[in-house]
Amino acid sequence: LSLSLISTTAFAARWANQFVEFELPKDWICVLEGAEWVCQSQDADHKKEAIIVLAAKIQGDQDTLDQYLAYLKNPKAYTTPQGKNVTSQVRYAQNKTIQGHPWVDSLHIESEIPGFYTRYVATIKDGIGILVTYSVNRNKYSEYQSQFDALVESLKAFHREGGLNAAAA
Repeated sequence: LSLSLISTTAFAARWANQFVEFELPKDWICVLEGAEWVCQSQDADHKKEAIIVLAAKIQGDQDTLDQYLAYLKNPKAYTTPQGKNVTSQVRYAQNKTIQGHPWVDSLHIESEIPGFYTRYVATIKDGIGILVTYSVNRNKYSEYQSQFDALVESLKAFHREGGLNAAAA
Protein backbone atom coordinates (compact mmCIF):
# COMPACT_ATOMS: atom_id res chain seq x y z
CA LEU A 1 0.00 0.00 0.00
CA SER A 2 2.76 2.48 0.84
CA LEU A 3 4.38 1.93 -2.57
CA SER A 4 1.12 2.72 -4.35
CA LEU A 5 0.76 5.94 -2.37
CA ILE A 6 4.29 6.97 -3.28
CA SER A 7 3.74 6.34 -6.97
CA THR A 8 0.41 8.21 -6.93
CA THR A 9 1.93 11.34 -5.45
CA ALA A 10 4.76 11.25 -8.02
CA PHE A 11 2.33 12.19 -10.77
CA ALA A 12 2.36 15.88 -9.87
CA ALA A 13 4.86 18.51 -8.80
CA ARG A 14 4.36 21.85 -7.07
CA TRP A 15 4.93 24.76 -9.43
CA ALA A 16 4.98 28.44 -8.48
CA ASN A 17 5.71 31.88 -9.79
CA GLN A 18 5.42 35.12 -7.80
CA PHE A 19 1.57 35.07 -7.83
CA VAL A 20 0.27 31.51 -7.79
CA GLU A 21 1.21 27.96 -6.83
CA PHE A 22 -0.43 24.69 -7.88
CA GLU A 23 0.06 20.99 -8.61
CA LEU A 24 1.34 20.64 -12.17
CA PRO A 25 0.53 17.39 -14.00
CA LYS A 26 3.38 14.91 -14.39
CA ASP A 27 5.78 15.63 -17.26
CA TRP A 28 4.47 19.16 -17.77
CA ILE A 29 6.64 22.26 -17.93
CA CYS A 30 5.84 25.97 -17.66
CA VAL A 31 7.64 28.59 -19.74
CA LEU A 32 7.37 32.37 -19.54
CA GLU A 33 6.17 33.63 -22.95
CA GLY A 34 6.03 37.42 -22.91
CA ALA A 35 3.85 38.39 -19.95
CA GLU A 36 2.17 34.98 -19.53
CA TRP A 37 3.26 31.58 -18.28
CA VAL A 38 2.34 28.75 -20.66
CA CYS A 39 2.34 25.17 -19.36
CA GLN A 40 2.14 22.06 -21.54
CA SER A 41 3.09 18.42 -21.54
CA GLN A 42 6.65 17.69 -22.56
CA ASP A 43 5.35 14.62 -24.43
CA ALA A 44 4.98 15.56 -28.09
CA ASP A 45 1.97 13.23 -28.45
CA HIS A 46 0.09 15.07 -25.67
CA LYS A 47 1.34 18.63 -26.16
CA LYS A 48 -1.53 19.64 -28.47
CA GLU A 49 -4.24 18.10 -26.27
CA ALA A 50 -4.13 20.59 -23.39
CA ILE A 51 -2.56 23.86 -22.30
CA ILE A 52 -2.48 25.98 -19.15
CA VAL A 53 -1.98 29.76 -19.36
CA LEU A 54 -1.36 31.97 -16.31
CA ALA A 55 -1.58 35.74 -16.37
CA ALA A 56 -1.36 38.37 -13.63
CA LYS A 57 -1.65 42.14 -13.67
CA ILE A 58 -1.99 45.06 -11.34
CA GLN A 59 -5.64 45.33 -10.30
CA GLY A 60 -7.60 47.95 -12.22
CA ASP A 61 -11.11 49.32 -11.73
CA GLN A 62 -12.58 46.44 -13.78
CA ASP A 63 -10.76 43.79 -11.74
CA THR A 64 -13.22 42.56 -9.13
CA LEU A 65 -14.60 39.10 -8.53
CA ASP A 66 -18.12 40.34 -9.33
CA GLN A 67 -16.95 41.71 -12.68
CA TYR A 68 -15.00 38.55 -13.47
CA LEU A 69 -18.09 36.48 -12.72
CA ALA A 70 -20.37 38.71 -14.80
CA TYR A 71 -17.95 38.52 -17.74
CA LEU A 72 -17.58 34.73 -17.55
CA LYS A 73 -21.35 34.17 -17.36
CA ASN A 74 -21.58 35.36 -20.97
CA PRO A 75 -20.58 33.49 -24.13
CA LYS A 76 -17.47 34.74 -25.92
CA ALA A 77 -17.61 35.37 -29.66
CA TYR A 78 -14.69 35.53 -32.08
CA THR A 79 -13.67 34.80 -35.66
CA THR A 80 -11.06 32.10 -36.30
CA PRO A 81 -8.08 32.80 -38.59
CA GLN A 82 -9.99 30.74 -41.20
CA GLY A 83 -12.91 33.19 -41.01
CA LYS A 84 -15.34 31.00 -39.05
CA ASN A 85 -17.50 32.78 -36.45
CA VAL A 86 -17.47 30.96 -33.11
CA THR A 87 -19.58 31.60 -29.99
CA SER A 88 -18.69 29.73 -26.83
CA GLN A 89 -21.14 27.79 -24.70
CA VAL A 90 -21.01 28.55 -20.99
CA ARG A 91 -21.26 25.37 -18.92
CA TYR A 92 -21.04 27.19 -15.59
CA ALA A 93 -19.71 30.34 -13.94
CA GLN A 94 -19.65 30.49 -10.14
CA ASN A 95 -17.85 31.73 -7.06
CA LYS A 96 -15.60 29.12 -5.45
CA THR A 97 -13.42 29.05 -2.35
CA ILE A 98 -10.05 27.38 -2.96
CA GLN A 99 -7.52 27.01 -0.16
CA GLY A 100 -9.60 29.46 1.91
CA HIS A 101 -9.45 32.18 -0.78
CA PRO A 102 -12.31 33.39 -3.05
CA TRP A 103 -12.04 32.66 -6.78
CA VAL A 104 -14.34 32.76 -9.80
CA ASP A 105 -14.53 29.39 -11.59
CA SER A 106 -16.04 29.00 -15.07
CA LEU A 107 -16.12 26.42 -17.85
CA HIS A 108 -16.75 27.26 -21.51
CA ILE A 109 -16.68 25.25 -24.71
CA GLU A 110 -14.87 26.89 -27.65
CA SER A 111 -14.15 30.19 -25.89
CA GLU A 112 -10.43 30.28 -26.69
CA ILE A 113 -9.77 27.45 -29.16
CA PRO A 114 -12.34 25.78 -31.46
CA GLY A 115 -13.06 22.24 -30.27
CA PHE A 116 -11.61 22.83 -26.78
CA TYR A 117 -13.05 23.22 -23.30
CA THR A 118 -11.54 26.12 -21.34
CA ARG A 119 -11.78 26.42 -17.58
CA TYR A 120 -11.16 29.89 -16.14
CA VAL A 121 -10.14 30.41 -12.53
CA ALA A 122 -9.59 34.03 -11.49
CA THR A 123 -9.01 35.97 -8.29
CA ILE A 124 -7.63 39.14 -6.76
CA LYS A 125 -4.83 38.99 -4.18
CA ASP A 126 -2.92 41.95 -2.71
CA GLY A 127 -3.83 44.27 -5.59
CA ILE A 128 -3.02 41.72 -8.31
CA GLY A 129 -5.56 40.20 -10.70
CA ILE A 130 -4.72 36.55 -11.39
CA LEU A 131 -6.17 34.38 -14.17
CA VAL A 132 -5.40 30.71 -14.79
CA THR A 133 -6.93 29.05 -17.85
CA TYR A 134 -6.94 25.34 -18.65
CA SER A 135 -7.82 24.40 -22.21
CA VAL A 136 -8.24 20.79 -23.31
CA ASN A 137 -9.43 19.18 -26.53
CA ARG A 138 -13.09 18.25 -26.11
CA ASN A 139 -12.31 14.65 -27.17
CA LYS A 140 -9.73 14.38 -24.35
CA TYR A 141 -11.65 16.27 -21.65
CA SER A 142 -12.55 13.20 -19.57
CA GLU A 143 -8.89 12.08 -19.59
CA TYR A 144 -7.69 15.43 -18.21
CA GLN A 145 -10.60 16.39 -15.95
CA SER A 146 -9.25 14.79 -12.76
CA GLN A 147 -5.80 16.35 -13.30
CA PHE A 148 -7.30 19.80 -13.81
CA ASP A 149 -9.68 19.41 -10.86
CA ALA A 150 -6.68 18.54 -8.65
CA LEU A 151 -4.77 21.48 -10.06
CA VAL A 152 -7.65 23.87 -9.28
CA GLU A 153 -8.06 22.51 -5.75
CA SER A 154 -4.35 23.04 -5.13
CA LEU A 155 -4.31 26.71 -6.26
CA LYS A 156 -2.79 29.20 -3.84
CA ALA A 157 -2.70 32.91 -4.64
CA PHE A 158 -0.12 35.28 -3.16
CA HIS A 159 2.12 38.17 -4.15
CA ARG A 160 5.84 37.74 -3.65
CA GLU A 161 8.13 40.64 -4.35
CA GLY A 162 10.76 40.24 -7.03
CA GLY A 163 10.89 38.85 -10.54
CA LEU A 164 8.84 36.04 -12.01
CA ASN A 165 10.63 32.81 -11.22
CA ALA A 166 9.35 29.29 -11.66
CA ALA A 167 10.34 27.29 -8.62
CA ALA A 168 9.46 24.02 -7.04
CA ALA A 169 7.91 24.76 -3.68
